[in-house]
Formats: sequence, structure tokens, C-alpha cells
Amino acid sequence: MLAGILWLLAQDGQDLFREADRAYDAVLAIVREMRGLAEKGGTQAEIDERIARIDRLADETKSGGRRVLHGTRPTPLPAAKGVRSAGTPWRRIVDAVGKLESGDQTVAFTFSFIIAGTDMEKGPSLAIRDHRDGRPAAEEFRQEIREALAVWEDLFERTFCTANGYGGNLEIRFVDLGDEKGNSHGSNRSTPQYGIPGPENIGDLRYGVEKLGTTASPHSPMGRTADGMGDDGGDVHFDSGQDWRRDRDERGGLTSVKIVAAHEMGHGFALAHDEKTAPMTLMNPRMIVTNSFHRKFPEGLYFDGSSERAAIVTHYGAKARLVEPRPFRFGDVAIDLPAVSAAALGISAIKVRTREEAAEAVKRIGAAEAKLAEHKAGLKALRKD
Repeated sequence: MLAGILWLLAQDGQDLFREADRAYDAVLAIVREMRGLAEKGGTQAEIDERIARIDRLADETKSGGRRVLHGTRPTPLPAAKGVRSAGTPWRRIVDAVGKLESGDQTVAFTFSFIIAGTDMEKGPSLAIRDHRDGRPAAEEFRQEIREALAVWEDLFERTFCTANGYGGNLEIRFVDLGDEKGNSHGSNRSTPQYGIPGPENIGDLRYGVEKLGTTASPHSPMGRTADGMGDDGGDVHFDSGQDWRRDRDERGGLTSVKIVAAHEMGHGFALAHDEKTAPMTLMNPRMIVTNSFHRKFPEGLYFDGSSERAAIVTHYGAKARLVEPRPFRFGDVAIDLPAVSAAALGISAIKVRTREEAAEAVKRIGAAEAKLAEHKAGLKALRKD
């Protein structure tokens, strides 16, 4: 009888290893496809489809009724002490993170670009472009803002995922509505709430240019709006008097749209200034705007010691229920496996809409390949043991 039980336990263990090994190979093949697409001009839709395939594998690969790729020993991320908020954290994100114990959650934000003539803080808005020398032009300016949003998408998704103790993965979707089609709804505190998107194509988050006299002005969320309604919470205004540049434009002394947009968006997600961890923080109030985001934060905002990561855990995940570590057990043997999902690999939010984004994507995908190789080596070592 004992020999039979031991044989069954051994078979169950081998089934776990087989499923994990098969899944690692399948994910690795998809990741390599992604690298090929990023290197050879693949579309964002093709990249997104492969990200979805990785996450389907993570959900569908099972052994003994348990998901093999969800990880068995997640490491919870610490919240920060004494972190202040700027405004009210977005309820839709708080609610979604709170529901992760029951599985994956998706949160969508629409965003739009304010057209000239809209009532702003100091007066009417101007066209969304650089007003000193015309560089960056309108579409280049918009693209820098999109890339700044991708920074926050990446941070939220890599933070609130199974690898960090949550029961599912959070997906943040920023939906680009393009230019607004009217200017009857201002972007300021005195404007009454309005329906969104409405006939004027207005997003949850709005970005525009006006004559401010200071680099930019964020509008922190106040938690006042009901579903389908909008106000200025989350909006960012850029100063027409600044000499702006694209983040990868190396002209000295000019202001990076991306690094300023990413900083002000932090306020738009209710993060206050952080002086304690300067200079390695985006939310430093004395941030040097002539820096380039891609140089200062080459891996994004998700890294050990990131104050932005600690802040969003504090504001959005502090009350979430985490999953208890559950190793696979075969008799007296406990086996831990890492989480393998697009978020856990750091590739859930990669973009390839521009050459610069594609170059960054290749680096991020290469790091994911290296991580998968480590996982396979670790699995091989476990099988020998």
C-alpha cells in the first residue's frame, strides 16, 4: 500500500514538472515571436494578441486542479509609511484591486486631447504642440503623452499581479479618443461635471496646452464624479511658454514632454510629491525637467526601492486581500514555482507604435527571455532533487 501511495505521489510530481516545462516552452516561444515582431515592425495588435496568449496559458495550465503558472510563493510588495495623497485615489482602480482575489480585473480610462479655445486655468487653450519653435509638432506631442501613460500602465500591471501575492492580474487600458470635437466643457475646477465621452469626444483624462507661466499643471482626482461623468480630475495642462522636446531628442536645455507628462500624471493618479527618496523618484518636486525619462528610468518605474511603486501599493492595494503561499505538496516534499504571466515577466504593457517604443520593447522582451531561462533551469534542478 505504501509503495502504491509513493508511486502515485511521484506520478503527480512528474505531471507537475511536465506541465510546467511544457508551459515554459510555450511561453518562451510566444516571447520570441514578440521579439521578432518588435524587431521587424510588427503591429501593436500583434503584440497585444501574444500578451493575451501568455495570460491564457497562465490561466489554463493546471496540474492536480491548480494553476501551475500562478506561482506558489508570491512576495508581497511593501506599502510606504507616511505617504500623502494628492486628491482622492481613483475608485475604479481601488475596487478592481480589491477584487483580484477572485481573478483578473480590467480597468479602462479614456483620454483625449483638448482643442484650442477651451476654457482652462489661466485662459483659453492653445493647439497641442510646441509653441516656441514648432518642435515637437502636434502628433509628436500627443505621442509623448501616450508614452507617458504607458509608463503608468506598466507600473500598475507589474505591481498588482499574481507574482506579488494578488489572486489575479490587473489590466489597465488607456483608450485614445483623439482630439476633442468641441470646447464647451472647460478643464478647470469651476467647470460643472459633464457627460463623457458625449458629443465632444471627451475622455476621463484630458491633455492640453495653455499659457501657464509654469512648466505644467496637474489636476488631481477629487472622487466627485459618478460613472459616465467627468470633471478636471486627472487632467494635465502644459505651458505654451516652455521650449518642449521629444524625450529622445538630445537637444540640450529643452524640456522633455514625456518626463513632465509622466510626473504630472502621477498627481493625476493621486500621488503627492516625494522629497524623501530624491533624486531616484519621478515625483520629486525638484525634478530636472531637462532630464530624459528613458535615461533616468530605463526600466520604467518598477524597481526595488521605487517610491512610485510603494505609493500605488499604499493608495490602491493596502486593503487588498493577498493570496497565502501555497507550495505544491507531494507527501513531505513541498515544491515552489514562480509566477509566469505577462505582468510577472514585465511585458504586459510594452508598446511598438514607434521605433523608440519598439527598441525599448526589444530590451524588455530580452529580459523576459532571460527570466524564463532562469525558471527552466530552476525547474530542471528541482527535477534532479
